[in-house]
Amino acid sequence: MIRTWAIMIFSAAFLIACQPSAGDINAALLQTQAKWTTVPSQSPYPTYTPYPTQTPYPTSAPILTPTPAALPESSQMTTIPAGEFLMGCDPWDSRSPCQDGESPSHQVFLDSYAIDLYEVSNVQYARCVAAEVCRPPNFGDSELQEAKYTNPVFSNHPITNVDWYDARDYCTWVGKRLPSEAEWEKAARGDQDERFYPWGDGTPDCSRANYDGLNGDCIGATSPVENFQAGASPYGLLNMAGNVREWVADWYDANYYMSEPQDNPQGPDTGSEKTIRGGSHNSDWIGIRVNARSHNPPAFRQADLGFRCARDT
Repeated sequence: MIRTWAIMIFSAAFLIACQPSAGDINAALLQTQAKWTTVPSQSPYPTYTPYPTQTPYPTSAPILTPTPAALPESSQMTTIPAGEFLMGCDPWDSRSPCQDGESPSHQVFLDSYAIDLYEVSNVQYARCVAAEVCRPPNFGDSELQEAKYTNPVFSNHPITNVDWYDARDYCTWVGKRLPSEAEWEKAARGDQDERFYPWGDGTPDCSRANYDGLNGDCIGATSPVENFQAGASPYGLLNMAGNVREWVADWYDANYYMSEPQDNPQGPDTGSEKTIRGGSHNSDWIGIRVNARSHNPPAFRQADLGFRCARDT
């Protein structure tokens, strides 16, 4: 027992003798810290370089200078007398089957009104653009169409690539309005018969209309608005059966003729598409009939779509 206690006392003394002093511990810490490598300061993120300001699209080609001597008088109109006419397509007509929305044939009475003898031309519309009232035509990516609009050689061709709102704005600017669908058709066919074309029932050819003829395109593009005198309507209007299709005021409804008012119809009260009348240089013999109808949303534009104006008398 004494021996065991002696061993324990000896071991404790040995451990106490071997315990490092506070000075030894501090010296060891200082020696260790001296060996540490200082962590470098973090480099700041580079300054953000903003994207350069986007270069605006180049200004469109300048509007051509109007050349009054190169076109018919913009105010040249004809008065259509008040009275009845037969509108639409007779489903029993053996000359051609009626297309969607064209029948039945029905009597319509219209008050007197005036309507342009010619389609609105490039140079006429350019005046409205220059006055900052009308928007420039939207040619999309067609450099050819834009070149025709700005080239004085084509001043007298019909304006195209304008939507219904553009057509309305132009007509308002010149103190007119778009014709109603009924006004357009009466001006095209007259009030004496159910003729197929503005000139009558004679087979269409390239002396009467700029259209996609029986033997191929007559021209394949627009032509001056005063051309094709042989195809004039009974009231003297030109290009009511070709050249470009034309916006009219009415909303479109394929079934509207079923319940159309007999007196001065103005089309449906609302709709999603506007009515388009007349054929174009891309239309076949069916598409240039006086009762042919088509339709598109009012924001639609196309290279064979233009307009003419009317006004009350």
